[in-house]
Order: sequence, then C-alpha cells, then structure tokens
Amino acid sequence: MHAPDDNKSPSITEEDDEDLFKFQPEETSSLISSLPPWSVLTVDDDRDFQRTTAFALDGIKIFNRPIELTQAFSMAEASTLLATQQRFGVVLLDVVMETDYAGLRLVKAIREVLGNAEIRIVLITGQPGMAPMRDVMSDYDINEYCTKSELTTSRLIAILTSELRTFDQLKTISTARRGLQLIVESSNRLLNKHDLTSYCDAALTEIALLLGLNPEGVICARADQIYQQPDDHKIIIVGAAGKLRNLIGKSIRELPDNKIVNGLLKAIHARNNIEQDQASILFFPKEMSGADFVIYLPTERTLLDTERQLLQVFASNISGGLHNVALFSRLDQLAYSDNLLRIPNKNALIRAIDRALLTEQRPRLLLLIVDLDDFARINHTFGLAYGDALLRQFSHRLCETLAAPTLVSRLGDDVFGILGSYEHVSASLVKSALDRPFEINGISHLMTACITSVYLDSVEGNARDAIRQGLLALKEAKRQGPGNSMVYDKNLENSAIKCFQILHDLQQALTDQQLFLAYQPKIDLSSGEIAGVEALIRWNKEGRAIPPSDFIPIAEASTLIHSIGIVVLTEVCKAIITLQQIGLTPPTFCINVSGKQFSDTALIPSILDILCKHNISPNHIELEVTETAMMESFDRVSMALREFRKTGGHVAIDDFGTGYSSLKYLNELPADTLKIDRSFVAQIESSHDHGSIASMVIKLARNLDMQVIAEGVENETQDRWLRDNHCDLGQGWLYGRPMTLDVLIDWLQERSLQTMQHSQS
Repeated sequence: MHAPDDNKSPSITEEDDEDLFKFQPEETSSLISSLPPWSVLTVDDDRDFQRTTAFALDGIKIFNRPIELTQAFSMAEASTLLATQQRFGVVLLDVVMETDYAGLRLVKAIREVLGNAEIRIVLITGQPGMAPMRDVMSDYDINEYCTKSELTTSRLIAILTSELRTFDQLKTISTARRGLQLIVESSNRLLNKHDLTSYCDAALTEIALLLGLNPEGVICARADQIYQQPDDHKIIIVGAAGKLRNLIGKSIRELPDNKIVNGLLKAIHARNNIEQDQASILFFPKEMSGADFVIYLPTERTLLDTERQLLQVFASNISGGLHNVALFSRLDQLAYSDNLLRIPNKNALIRAIDRALLTEQRPRLLLLIVDLDDFARINHTFGLAYGDALLRQFSHRLCETLAAPTLVSRLGDDVFGILGSYEHVSASLVKSALDRPFEINGISHLMTACITSVYLDSVEGNARDAIRQGLLALKEAKRQGPGNSMVYDKNLENSAIKCFQILHDLQQALTDQQLFLAYQPKIDLSSGEIAGVEALIRWNKEGRAIPPSDFIPIAEASTLIHSIGIVVLTEVCKAIITLQQIGLTPPTFCINVSGKQFSDTALIPSILDILCKHNISPNHIELEVTETAMMESFDRVSMALREFRKTGGHVAIDDFGTGYSSLKYLNELPADTLKIDRSFVAQIESSHDHGSIASMVIKLARNLDMQVIAEGVENETQDRWLRDNHCDLGQGWLYGRPMTLDVLIDWLQERSLQTMQHSQS
C-alpha cells in the first residue's frame, strides 16, 4: 500500500467523521487489483477436457482477480503438486484416471494425509455411475459435484465463483489465526490478550520493541463497529501506550496534536497506510481485521527500508489478532452484558464471583440477590415497555447508590445480582434505592424488593453454588412476604435437600402405588346421621407414616399434585362402587383440591371424565378448596367451581376465616358449605373467646344460605356448643377418626344397624 499525494487529499473536518468509513470505490478497486490471481488445479487424464477448460477460463476474472490455471493429468502428478504447493484454492477433479477410483483416493489424500481442509474440491466425471452423487457427498469431503455433460462455461464459472468465495473466507480465518499464533509465539506481551484494550496496548509495545522505539501511540476505530452501538459513530481510541494512555475510550478529537488527528482521519479516508516525517500510520480494513482500525505510531525518525518491511510484516500478523479480539470483544459483550439494561448479566456475575473466590478479598465480599416484588403483575397490567422502563430506572439507581467497584448485574427478569465489599454493599443500601417512587409515563409506583445476602467466605463451591444459595434464601424470603430480607443459612440448604429427597420418594411412591386414602366421617349435628366423609391422602414409607404437611406443600410446588389429585379421585370412585356393591348408600365424598390444581384449565373436565368412566354421579362428590387458594385466583377458581356445581357436584370452602376474603366476594362464593377452621373450634373452651369467631362464621353461612361444618371437634363441650349455636355439621375425633375403607365399611354398617334398631324401638 502507498501513501496518497497530500496535495490531492481532501480537507477533513469534524463533520466528516461519520462519512470517513463509507465505501471508497477507487481505493477499494486498487486494493482488489493488487491481490494475487486465484490458483485453480484441474486433474484429468482427458486432454480434450483440459484444453476446453483452459479455453473457457482464459481471461476470466472472479471478484476482479484473474484465474491462474495449473493442469495435472494423473493422480501421481496432482499429488506432487498439492504436496509441494499450498496455493491452490479449488481442485477440479476427475474420478477415473489411472484407476476407476483414483480421483476419490486423491480426495482422501488431500483431506487426511495433507490435512488440507481449506481447499475446495469439485468432483467432475464423465461416468456418473462410477461414483453415485449421494454416496460420494456423504463418504468424502467433496464440496461440489457435476458431470462433464452438464458443465457449461457458465456453470463452471458459477461453481468457481461460489467455491473461491468460500475458500477465501476459510483462508482469511486461517490466516488470522496463524497470525495471532505467530504473535503469541513471538512475544509474551500478546499472550492471552483477549480483550481489545490490553491487546492494543501490548501490540503497540511490541511494535516499539521491534523498531527500538519508546512505547507510544494510539489505536483507533469507530464505536459502532467495535461495541455494537449503532447510534455512536465517533472514532474512538481503543488502545494507547505511553503518555496517551489516559485517552482510552475517548474521541480522537481529544488527542493533544491536530497533526495526529488529521493523519488518522486521512488514513481512514484513504483506506491506506500513511508515512509522515516522524510517524507511521497503519490502516487495517474491516475485511481483514473485523473493524476498520488505524494505528498512529510516533517513530521520532525516518524508518529504514528494512524497518518498514518489518513493520509491514508485523502489521499483517496483528491484523488477524485485531480481527480475533474485535470479534471476542463483541462476543464478550453478547455473552456478558444484558442487552436491555446495558449492565453485566448472569455470566458476568458468575465470572466475577469465581475470580473473587480465588482472591484474598474473599472474606470481605458479599453477594446480594434482589427480586422486585409484584413486578409480573405490573408488567402484565401496564405492558412490557413500561416494565422495561421500570427495570432501567431501578438498575440506574442501583449503579448510582452502590459505590464502585461494586458489580451490579441482571440475573433475569426482575432479579438482580450484586457483588461488592461489606463497606459498599448492604440490603439497606439497596432498599434506599427504592425509597422514592418510580415515575414512568406519568404513572408513579413505589416498589419493594426481597433481598438475600450470601457471604462469600461461607461459600463451599464455586460461583454457581453461591448464586444457588442466594436464590434458595430468596425463595424463603419471598414466602415470608414482600420487602423481606434474609441472610443465607446452611439450614436452608439442609431443608432444600430434605425437600428434594421427599420429592424423589414421592415420585417413586406414586409409581409404586404406595399412597392410599383414609376417610373421616362428617356428622349431621341435629340428627346424628352421617352426612359425608372426607377423603384424606396418606403415605407410609418403609412402615413410617409421612405427615401430609410434609409432602403436600412439596407436591404443590411441583407437578406431582396433579397426579395425586387423580389418585385421590380414582380411589374415591372405587370406594363408592364398593359401597354400592355391598348394599350401602354412599355418602358424599369430600375431596381436597389444591389451588395449584386450578392452574390446569382442564381440571373440571378431567374430574368429570374420571367420574363418567366409573359411572359415578357428580352429586356424590364435594370439592373442598381453601379460602386462601380461592382468593389468590378468584376468577379462575370460581369459574371452575361453578362449572362443577352445574353438573350437580358440591363445593366447600375450607379454613374459612383464616384467609383474607374481601366482603365484596362473599356473595359470589360458588360454594354450598363453609368450614370452620379447627383453630376456631379449639377457642370455644377458652375463657376469653368462647367461640366468637365460630359463631360469626355460623351466622355468616346462614346469611349466605350455606351449610356450615366445624372441623377438629374433640370433646363433648365443643359438640354441645356447636349444637346450641345451630352448626349444621361436625367433623373430628369425637365422631370418628380417619379410617381405611374396610374400617369405614364396618363403621357404616354398625351405624346403619343402630339406626335400624332405634327406629324399631
């Protein structure tokens, strides 16, 4: 490359910056015309075909480069050429020469013996039956295939154009890699330099050492090409050495000498190297370096011819390195930066924690996991754009509130990870970022967040273990309510392990049909007759009873609750059929339904389908749902329960009074029965309460035209109070404990016999 005539160079101003990287046809044409010809090898013992091919390619240019054709008339001759010359880009290869498969043997030699994966191989044969195309393309690394009969001049040129383009791309990548390898081998300064700034700094230092100069200079590029910032067209300094090092990241307009600025802009405009009296300016085009780079190197003297040659050789080597680090910088940004918030992402946090765990600062470092409360509802109500704006404001506040070098990252959705020292990071500081409302599009929101802390000194493992511990604590903090803060404790880990073990065993119990039902009767308090039974799930593991309170919440947190629901309903159907077969009238069977089960929109249809398969009427079944589950998704749950009631089924609201029912929903409850929680029944005997809440629930049920049932009745005093206060039904150990189906049958038969004897007397 040659320096342009200064007298013909245009006047360059600051306004020209954005246009300087635009395509320059004259300069690019001269660059292309200086490239060597394409080298093509034809291997065929058919001399007529060789002459025809040479004639067809005579004077042809592909991408403005002529074709240099070399001909071989045997496999042996081609092998010698390929082994001694590495210049060929495409081989046009006949299959049949010395032997029927000489061409295919040569393909194997090129790929496996010579190890040449870049050269493009086009198989051409006049006997297509000798090498079926499908087998050839699958068994050999061949890039194109055609018969001589279809190989017109236009077809030949089209094939060469495609394959030479591919070869050039592969060669460019290979050359860049070899260049980087040469740099690594020649200097430890470029060893493992994967980020752009450190690579540029080391490259400038190495150039200075090669030429016996003081390390000085800058490397520049355009921001949008390097950092993928489409709106930023400034030419910035991406690397610097010596007294200019403090300008890294700045615009070249901040360089102290206008002569340097003008020289850099001229090189960019000319897309060429420029020699000045005491400086060299090297231009690296985007096609070779991944971005248009330009290096200003003060030489303090006129370089010797040998030094210029050395500089050109070294410049061609670092071109590949610049391409790699520019690509690595972009990949690094994609891999370690959150695209929405422009802050580090989870990968960056993992990298930072892993590095911190290996340093002496580890005992002083703290990891915070922050989860904005109720963000999903806000996102759903106001839209994704509103939610994104809120996240941007919050991340900006965090970065302002927490002093450098604290790392603020986004783990996903509305969850953030923060890593810093005790002095700079705390849950209270994060909460201070939430003290004032967020103003977005005229809408004000005061947010809270759940925050958990993990001290790195207590982490056993790597970064992923630290984050997992923080998320485990976060789950517990969120369970305790909005705005809660918690420090990770190892007991949480033990609890999680226990839960995982129960979940695993429960899955096995379902597979092995270890779950069974117990039935507890409900009594009509006015008549003493049985009014129904509640089906209760039970699990005995290796002879030990597992309390439902241990495994039902775990099942609800997974998908197993749906499987348990099917087991319960199926067993109830079998129990009803058994009672009918022995001549007993089945009572209403009450089945508990988890709020999680209502997330399945096909819940009621699937229940009705099971009942239909067993020929059971829905009026034998009562679905029992807790007040809390009802109110968490009132519209969805109430719609499902109304659908079930329309078929003749019954509905009960469990634990009434322990939740947070709004008075406006009471008249809309799709239920036949309200169930007084056992805690209120237990208060009947206390001197300070005397069952005031139970009395209120009974009166409320009367006003809503519902039955009311009291659970947990254990003694005569409670029973007497409930009868006196006109409670409809009772359930508890006083009337009957949960029992297996066989015991229930005996119990029902005995009750039936007692009733018969009483009526006869």
